[in-house]
Amino acid sequence: MERVISVNMHGIVEVLIYGNSSFEVSVKLLNFLLWVYTKKLMIQQCLSTFDKMIRNGLLPDVKNCNRILRILRDKDLVGKAREVYKKMGEFGIKPTIVTYNTLLDLYCKEGEVQQALDLLLEMQRQWVCSE
Repeated sequence: MERVISVNMHGIVEVLIYGNSSFEVSVKLLNFLLWVYTKKLMIQQCLSTFDKMIRNGLLPDVKNCNRILRILRDKDLVGKAREVYKKMGEFGIKPTIVTYNTLLDLYCKEGEVQQALDLLLEMQRQWVCSE
């Protein structure tokens, strides 16, 4: 008979980041947990893990940031999406076309036309400067 144990997923993040674990915590492992949270639409856990990662110098990859932005868009959480996008910039996580498209969709969906226009200008500046 196979033994099954119940694990509090968010407790794992606490142990991995703050615990005195005897193994090295990798960004890949935390990115995997972020992926699980986004797939299960666990918004609070996504945001909490994202915040803990960046506060501890463990930067999530842009794909997971985009996944977080998409679930925030789908739940009409504009303010939270803005916060995630701002933190991405503060910690050097470069937005992709997917990032911009998700935010543009959210801003237009919410009637925030000026925000969408400002984001378009930011996109133009980024691509002009990167070429």
